[in-house]
Amino acid sequence: MSNGAKLNLNGNFLILKGESWNNSKQNSIEGLTIINGGIFLENSFMTTIKDCTFIDSEEGVVFSNTNGWTECTKIEDCYFINVKRGIVFKSPSENGTSSYANTEIKRCYFELGIENAIGIHVEPLSNFNEGLIQNVRFWMGKVGYNQTGILLEGSMLNTLIQDTVFESFAGYPQSIYGIKLGHDCEPPIFGQGLIFCGNLTCSIYNPYGKWLYGAGGAFKVEDVNVPLGLNDVYGAYREIGLVPHLSLSSICDVKIRLEGEFSQGETVAVRFRFKFIDNVFSKEVVVNFNQTDTVWLSYDDLLVMWPSRNIILSLIVDAKTTMTSSAVNVLVSVYGKYG
Repeated sequence: MSNGAKLNLNGNFLILKGESWNNSKQNSIEGLTIINGGIFLENSFMTTIKDCTFIDSEEGVVFSNTNGWTECTKIEDCYFINVKRGIVFKSPSENGTSSYANTEIKRCYFELGIENAIGIHVEPLSNFNEGLIQNVRFWMGKVGYNQTGILLEGSMLNTLIQDTVFESFAGYPQSIYGIKLGHDCEPPIFGQGLIFCGNLTCSIYNPYGKWLYGAGGAFKVEDVNVPLGLNDVYGAYREIGLVPHLSLSSICDVKIRLEGEFSQGETVAVRFRFKFIDNVFSKEVVVNFNQTDTVWLSYDDLLVMWPSRNIILSLIVDAKTTMTSSAVNVLVSVYGKYG
C-alpha cells in the first residue's frame, strides 16, 4: 500500500507470481502511480489492484497463465494514461489454462492518448469469462489514430459490460473503435448503460458477424429440428436456451412448421414447456397436426406455461406420432428480443 508513491519502472514490471494459484492468493497492490511500467499477474488468485495510476507505459496490468489459472481478480478505481495496452489477458503458455474467470474491472478510466493504443485486450485463446466491466470510461481519438477501447480476440462469454462509455474526440476518426471483435472471439453480454459518443469509425466493429446479445437486443433461432417419437411416445426433447435468461417479453413469436407426408390417420403432437432455473418444468401446451402446416403459438399459449414466480431458463420442445414410423419433420423457430 502506498500514500502517493511514484515508481518509474523503466519499462519493467512489479510481478505477482505463483508456481500455481495456490502459492499466490489474496495479494493487494494499492495507491501506486507507476510510470513507464506495469503490474504482471501470473498464476494468482483473488488479487486486488486498487487506486493505481499507470502513465506512459507499454502495458499496464498484464494477466498471464503458465501453470494453472488466474481468477477472481479485482481492478478498481485505476487510471491508465497514454498506455499502449491498458489491461491485457495473455494467451496461455506452458501448462497454463485459458481461464481468467470472474475478473472484475470497475470504476476505471482509460485515456488512449497515443497511436495504436488498446484499453483492454483479450488475446486469442484467453477466457475473460463470467466477469464484469462496470462504470468504465474510454477516451479516444484526441491524439493519434488506430485506437480501440476493447479488442476481443479470445472469449468474454457471460461477462457483463454495463454503465460503460466509449468516447471519441476525433474530428475525422481513423480506425477508432469502441469494441473490436476478432474471428474466433466469444462476445460478452451487453448490459444497460452502454454508451458510444463522439466520432467513432465504428461503435462495435463486427466483421465476422458474431452474435451480439444483451439489453435491448434481438434474436432468432430458426428451424430447430425436433425428433419425432413413435408409437405415441414423445421423442428426445430440444432445449432452446437463450442468454441472458428468457422472460415473457423476450419471446415474441414461436413458429411450428411440419414438412413431409402424413400417413392416413396419423396425428403428430408437438409439446412446449418452459424449463425453470431450478430444473422444474412448466405446464405444457400441445399442438396437434393431421397434415403439413405452419402454426404460431398464441400469447395465451405462452401464458399457460408462464409461472407465478420463477426464472425461465429455456424453452423445451418435443414431439410424437401415433404411428410406428413417419415421414414428417417437425421444425420450430423462436423470434424475440431481450428485455
